[in-house]
This record gives sequence, C-alpha cells and structure tokens, in this order.
Amino acid sequence: MGAAAMRGAEPPRVLILFSNDRLLPANQRLDEGIRRALDPEGNQSAVSFFAEFLDATRIIGPEREAMMEQYLKDRFRDLPPQVVIALGPQALGFLVARHDRLFKGTPIVFGGTSQGSLAPFRDVPGITGLPMDLTVIPSIEALLAMRPQTREIVIVHGASPPDRAWGEGALQQAAPFASRVKITAGPVLPLPELKAHLAALPRDAAVVYLSYFQGPTGETYTPARVARELAGAASVPVVAPYDTYIGTGVLGGSVSPFEEEGFGVGLLVRRLLAGEKAENIGFLPPNTPRVIVDERAMQRWNIKSVPPGTEIRYHVPTLWEAHRTAVIGTSLVLALQSLLIAGLVVARARRRRAEKELRFSEARFAGVFRGSPAAISIVRQSDGRILDVNPGWEKATGVSRTAAIGRTPLETGMVIDGDADVRFRQFLDSGKLLHDYEQVIRTPDGRTRWLTLSTELITLHDEPCYVLVAKDVTEQREAEEARRQLAQTSRLALLGEITASIAHEINQPLGASLSNTDAAAILMRQASPPLDEVRQILADIRRDNLRASDAIHRVRALIGRREVRHVPVDLNTVLRDTLKLVAHDARRRGVTLHHELAGDLPVIHADAAQLEQVLLNLLLNAMDAMKDTPVAARLVTVRSSRKDDESVEAVVEDRGHGIPPDKLGRIFDSFYTTKEGGMGLGLALARSMAETHGGDLYATNNPSGGATFHLILPVNPPVSDDHAKA
Repeated sequence: MGAAAMRGAEPPRVLILFSNDRLLPANQRLDEGIRRALDPEGNQSAVSFFAEFLDATRIIGPEREAMMEQYLKDRFRDLPPQVVIALGPQALGFLVARHDRLFKGTPIVFGGTSQGSLAPFRDVPGITGLPMDLTVIPSIEALLAMRPQTREIVIVHGASPPDRAWGEGALQQAAPFASRVKITAGPVLPLPELKAHLAALPRDAAVVYLSYFQGPTGETYTPARVARELAGAASVPVVAPYDTYIGTGVLGGSVSPFEEEGFGVGLLVRRLLAGEKAENIGFLPPNTPRVIVDERAMQRWNIKSVPPGTEIRYHVPTLWEAHRTAVIGTSLVLALQSLLIAGLVVARARRRRAEKELRFSEARFAGVFRGSPAAISIVRQSDGRILDVNPGWEKATGVSRTAAIGRTPLETGMVIDGDADVRFRQFLDSGKLLHDYEQVIRTPDGRTRWLTLSTELITLHDEPCYVLVAKDVTEQREAEEARRQLAQTSRLALLGEITASIAHEINQPLGASLSNTDAAAILMRQASPPLDEVRQILADIRRDNLRASDAIHRVRALIGRREVRHVPVDLNTVLRDTLKLVAHDARRRGVTLHHELAGDLPVIHADAAQLEQVLLNLLLNAMDAMKDTPVAARLVTVRSSRKDDESVEAVVEDRGHGIPPDKLGRIFDSFYTTKEGGMGLGLALARSMAETHGGDLYATNNPSGGATFHLILPVNPPVSDDHAKA
C-alpha cells in the first residue's frame, strides 16, 4: 500500500460482505488472507475492517435483502467505506444491484466467485477482482490416478438450492469421464441415512463430496463438519474440491486454498487504496488449483503414489519420529563413555564424509542441470534475478546464459503479458509453487513460443531460490491452431457445395427490391403520385433488403473465424435457417425437403454457427446418398423433438443407400470416407462440435432403407460452478 494512502489520523475503511455465514471455515480463511495482505503486522491500525454477511444459503429473498440494504445504509451513512469486498456470487450481485444507493463511486473487489458467474458483471464499471477456478474435473483425474481400480464415482451433496446447483454442475463436469467410470448422482438423504448409504458402497466405488448446507427435512449443517462424518462412515475414499475439508478424513482433491484466494483479493485492495482505478485493473486470471492429499487417508486406503506436484499434508510419524527423544536419550546414557572417547574421531570422519558427499551432490546436481534436455533456470526469490540457466533454457528462449544471469525474466524481454510485472512480484512474494503454468514468450529473433512452467523452492547458499523447469509446447499450440484452420476449411467446403442456394436466397429479395423500385419510379412520374402506394412499395423494399442482409449475416457467421460463444438459441430457428440455405440445391437435385418441428422445445445454449455447420454437413450428405434413388423417392426429413428432461434431439433422415453395417462404427473417424474424392473430415468435425456442446452425434440405418443421423444437445446451459463456499 502506498505511503500516502496509509498516512493520516484515520486508517482507510474496508467493508467485507460475505454471501453466507462469516464463521464458515472457508470464509474465515478468506478473511485471514485479506487481513494478512492489508495488515501484515496485525496491529489493526493500517486498515479499519467491517464485516457483514447475507446468510444466502439459508435466508434469502427480497424482504431480507431490503432489510440488509437499509441496515448498511444506516451504518455507513456518515463514514462510508473506501473499498467494498464481495465474497461469493450472492454478495457481488447484491452490491452491484444497489451500488448507486449504498456506496456510489466506491470500488467493488470480488473474491470467492467462480468465472462462470461473472459474465453479468464484466461490463459494470468500478469492479475488479480475482475469479476462483472451481471444478471437480482435476479432483476426479487425481482420484483415478491414485486409485485406478475405481469403477464408479458417486457425487454427493445436500438439499439447499446452492447444494443442488453445485451437484447439477458437477454431474455435467464429470460427464466426459463416463467412458472410463460410472458417474452416479448420490441420493439427497438425511445425514444419518446418507452415511449408511456411503457405508454400503462397493469397494471399487469412490465419492466426490461437494457441500451439505441443509438436509432434505430442513436441518442445517456446516459442510466441513459433514465432510468429517461422511469420510468416517464411507467404505470408500472421499475426495472434495475445498481445502477446508482436507484434514477431516477426506482423501484430498484439487483445490485453490481459500487463504491464498483472500490474500490475492487483499493485494487488489492495496492497489485501489494506493490510487489505481478498478477499471484499469479489471478481472485478474484465477489462481491455479493444486492437488492436496491427507497422508493419513492415503494409509487408510492403501494409496502408494500420487500425481506429480501433489502436496501431502498431515504426515504420519514413524516409530522413530514419534519417540525419537526417548530413543536418543536411552542411547546417550548407554553410549556416553564410548562417545566421549570416540567423539573426536567420529566427528572428524563425519566431517570428511559430509564434505565428500556435498562435493558429490554438487557435482551430480551440476551434471543433471547442465545435461538435462529440459529448460531449467534458477531464480532468487528475494529479487527475482536469474542465478543460472542450462543449455536447454538457452535453446528454448533464444537468450544466452551471459545475457540472462543477473537479470529478471522480465528484463530479458521474453515476457510479453501486459501485467507480467505485477504477477511476477506476487508470485515471488507468495512462495507458491507452479505446476504446468502456461507462459507466452518472445525470443530475441521475434518468434513467439509457448512454455509450461513448473517450480520447486530450494535453498542455495542460505537463500531461497526457485528452480524453474520449462517445457516447450509450441508445437501443441500450433497443432490446435491447425485444427481450427481445418474446421474453417470444412465450413468453406460446405459453403462451396451450397453456393447456388445462397445466391438464390440473396437474389430473390434483391430482385424483388429492383421490381419494386421500378414500380415506384413509374408511380412518381404521374401528375399526382399515389403516395400511399409509394409508401407501401418502400416498406416492401426495406423488408426485402432485410431478408438479403439476414442471409449474408448467416453466411458470415458460418465462415467467420471467431471464438465459440454459447448463447441462448432456438433449435427450430437454426433448423429453418439451415433448410433455407440448402433449399435451392435440393430443388436442383430433385430432392424434397420436409420438416416436422416440435412446438414445445426449450431454449438451448449453443453456438448457432457451429450447429448450422453440423446440420449443413448432414443435409448435404443425405442428398449425396440419394443420387442413385429415383427422383420421386428423394425425400429428406428433418425433425426436432424433446428427447428427455435434459436434452433435445434433431434428426436428418434420408431414403438413400444407407450405411453398410461394417462401416457404421467408423464413419465418424477422421480421414475415413465412403465418398469418391471425400476427405473424411466432415462427420468427424460434426461429432467434435456436438461433443463440444456437451451432446452427441450418431447414425442408424432405417428399416425401410436409408439412414438417420441423430444430433443430441443438452437443455441446460454450460456448467457454472457457482455455489456457496464450504
């Protein structure tokens, strides 16, 4: 914090608003991290803290929110805070909605809030914060790595709205693992019955516990205490996404510790109090979670190995470690005489042996350091300056060892991120370790390279230093770019096949506009032009121009190279628009297009351009399949329906030659094609796009001939991992 901001008789006032009970373990650790960043000496004179909470997991509603608004207005009427901290999505939404009435002009700093909940607030001025990376995916990956015999994963949560929302989101996140293990939604039961249920699970199962704020009969709990009871009762390991659960008996999980999250939020508040603007800081990238496990639980479940970079807590002492003092004391009493006689000889021998081992260790480290093909550098923690680099580092970065030593990575000119200086200083101050952290660098010859960084903190010459190991992943990133280019090429190929349809759809309204223009010119040459008719003609021209503009917009959306955006989409509208694109081509081929669209479909969240590309591919394939079918029988039917409560379905049915049974399972493979001159990419890309939307694409043969392609899409929006903190 700047000196000017901290001087004066009265310290700055900071209000912390929690979404739920501030005494929950997670909120206590967030609070500790914030205070450690703002008041490291703990003298309570650097900042005046005020704390309130909404209790959103139990009491919520307009009346409660109105009461809280009036309470805050009265309390801070004369001495408003300089900064307001919102911990949790409910607190952030509450403050943003009432910002002008409560704390107009006061910046808001958020924390403890997932990235998925921040979309409504990104354009709101006066907000900055540190999003939290919350997902069960890395916890499940770590579980399967530690316990590969797992065949079923049961996801467990409570009955409160945040509990259920967290459970639904976790099930969707875990869906990609369904090909490896069975994913099961645990029953929402009273706590005693839930414990009995977990005690009866088969030995090849495991549990992912999320939160349990409330039971189905209304009783309330602290989720961390429930974690202790469930882990103790379960017959299988329990993993969880919060560090507050570690130490209660759960095996562990991929977590972003709440105290570190709070410390990051506190650093943002320091910057605001020092004079920076919230708009200039913006939303920081989230901290990278790491896997933390309890060694006691590892012993309980006979787990021998953990993923690289895992932090192990609660070390279980060996007999020697537990009773070392007694053993040493007894040995000293028995061996005192011998030690007095042989002490000098033993000490001298030990010193020589230690010196020899030290020289050997240093030589071995130097050999590994110099000879390793990996890019390795040693950086002093106190000032971030490079102490040494190996040849692999010189090759990866293009910076010589002479030019690197004594400078920071930023001073070498490699790092090109805008806020790299701030983030590098935060990294040094935190003492955290990195694991596969991605960094973009620029080499002296102007090339851009992608590196993943992993670190270890060691002591060299009595100074803490980071050993940074970098892996060049540029080829992987370039391969991903090539795949995106390939998808765009596929879209252009599709457009090449339906060019006549697009031209027809655009020419038709343009031709109508031209005819109307000629008619208007004739009318205007009359002595008394009929203005009402002219106005109607102008309205028709405008309508036809909008039709042409809409057609061009759809084509641009289809071929444009852009980021995928999942927004609310009407599936029937996408189907109708796609049918328009191929209508002219269908008439040219003698194909009849028929559609049967359900009228009660829910809105889905999808990228409309990608869905059009999938459907275009299926429609063109269907028409190609009927080139040998008599013209009178060439029919393509498009249907939409609600498959179940969780998904909708679009099908494309043709009356062509069908798919040979021995090839039905291979048509979605990359570079596999049954067409002469085909590339074998269209259906592979189509299924990939369906899976990107959380759906599926498969084909079946019709009993009466021809084939049907089924596109399944989920109803629910992309997973948002918002929930109350445990």
